[in-house]
This record gives sequence, C-alpha cells and structure tokens, in this order.
Amino acid sequence: PPSNADPKHRQEVIELKTLQKIRTQTECDRAKEEIHVSLGSFFGEPRGPLDTATVEKWTPFFEQVRNDGDYFVQELKKAYPRKRPFQYLKGLKPCVDKEVTASYPSGHAMLSRLFALILTDLFPDQKNKFNTRAKQIADNRVLVGMHHRTDVEAGRKVGEYAYAEMQKSEAFQKAKSALAGPTN
Repeated sequence: PPSNADPKHRQEVIELKTLQKIRTQTECDRAKEEIHVSLGSFFGEPRGPLDTATVEKWTPFFEQVRNDGDYFVQELKKAYPRKRPFQYLKGLKPCVDKEVTASYPSGHAMLSRLFALILTDLFPDQKNKFNTRAKQIADNRVLVGMHHRTDVEAGRKVGEYAYAEMQKSEAFQKAKSALAGPTN
C-alpha cells in the first residue's frame, strides 16, 4: 500500500471524505447486503445474474473457494497491516459494521473478482455481468468507508492471481467441471 506521505494516499483520503458526503442510504443498504461473502450475496438474485437454484447447488463449491482465497487474503493483511480509513480519519464513519482486520488488500474485492472469473468460465456469455457486479462489490467497500482505493485494486489483483493458481489444480478443474452440468 502507499505510505501516508504518498500523493496517491492523499487522493484516497479526499475520495473517502467525498464519498461519505454524497453516498445515499440506499447505497449503504446495498453494501450491507454484501458484507457476508457468499455466492448468493455477491452474484445471486436480485443484484446478480444467478437464480436461487443455481446459487444453492453451487454454494458448497464457492464456500471452499472462499475459504481457500480468504486464507491468503488474511496472510497478506498480516504482512501489510494497513489501518482501515475509519481508524485514523477523524469524522469518517462507515455506514456498515466495522471490520476488525487490516485494510490491505480488500478481501471483498479479491473474492468477488475470483468468483467472477470462475463464473465466467461457466457462463462466458455473462462475463460483463459478472465483471460489473464484482467491480460494484469492490467499489462499495470504498463507498462505505471500509477500504482505500488501493486496497480494492490490490484485492482485484490478488483475485486474478488466485484464479490463475487455482486453474493449475486438477482437483479444482474437476470440481468446477462438475458444476457445468444441469442446475435442476
């Protein structure tokens, strides 16, 4: 992450303060729906393109992906213990429950990007929907005052890296291929 003296960090502080002034209660409520990381809260109805039956069928697989991905995010948070914006910016009040882990990288950004990449493998024609939704989830973390923009950018990159590494796993490929069958 950038240091507090870095001009990029100063831009992030301005963005966080500006977003706090202009965000709406509707936006905060939407972000609250995404706090718990799951296939359903990220890509299920009504915000995402997956129907309830698909979400139910695929949840066990995506829970394992979440667990695996979260392990690496938490290790990075320990290695780069950046404070969350609300912990040092006077007057910044998140409109969701405060997190207790470090800020960098964003786990929501990482996992939403990772889920989107996997879902794109399964539904290539819906790539734009998955990518748009993953970006919205990540951007919501800045909007609500939980992350800096660079936390989200790093989270997305970690999601792409995790996806590339998972693609090398025969067990992962086999489990993902099993999802491609009928959803009913």
